[in-house]
Amino acid sequence: MTDDKRRPLDRIDLPPGINRDELLADIERLRRLLRAGGEDLPEDVERDLLRSPRDELCANIESMRSLVRTGRELRSSARRQHIARTLAVAEKLAEMIMGDRVAPEARLGIQYLRFRQNVLSLIDELKRDHSPAVAALVGLEGGISVFENAVQMIADRYRHYFDKEPGASTNPYTAEVGGPFIRFTSALLEELGVYKEDGTPYAPAGIRAALKKLRRV
Repeated sequence: MTDDKRRPLDRIDLPPGINRDELLADIERLRRLLRAGGEDLPEDVERDLLRSPRDELCANIESMRSLVRTGRELRSSARRQHIARTLAVAEKLAEMIMGDRVAPEARLGIQYLRFRQNVLSLIDELKRDHSPAVAALVGLEGGISVFENAVQMIADRYRHYFDKEPGASTNPYTAEVGGPFIRFTSALLEELGVYKEDGTPYAPAGIRAALKKLRRV
């Protein structure tokens, strides 16, 4: 008998529509990301990826990419930011009319109850245009940048995949910032297309500074 010289991937029957070379590229991408975090791609993860191309990490990357894109859209649109501020004012007005969570002296009075439904309808419309849940996910209301929000999401995934707390180390001789989390974040920021305004990658020291800020938020 002759040895089968094909790659392991070529010996597996993949679902219709799955391109072998694209799947292999995905596996290599995961290997690179996990190596950056200090680990190799576990054999069982690779096997699962071969069976199901929508691996958890791949799905996480796509979700993060979508949130980064949404965050950019929300931050770059003056209209959406205006909607967020208007929504906050409308919700405050609803509280003042209904008086459930405000002191009696702060209530507008019973003569304004007839406007209650109008205010609630306005709030519903504003929420459909600007989802508070999405705004929270992308850090829009906390003064968090697209870059900092990406670091926050990556830190969460780092804890999940490596069971370690994200951090950074400093070389005592060169003062260079590094460590597994910094390398993992740098690699994922590249995957997500998150760069500085001039198109250059964020420096390790910038990633560490973002992580410190997020811990204070």
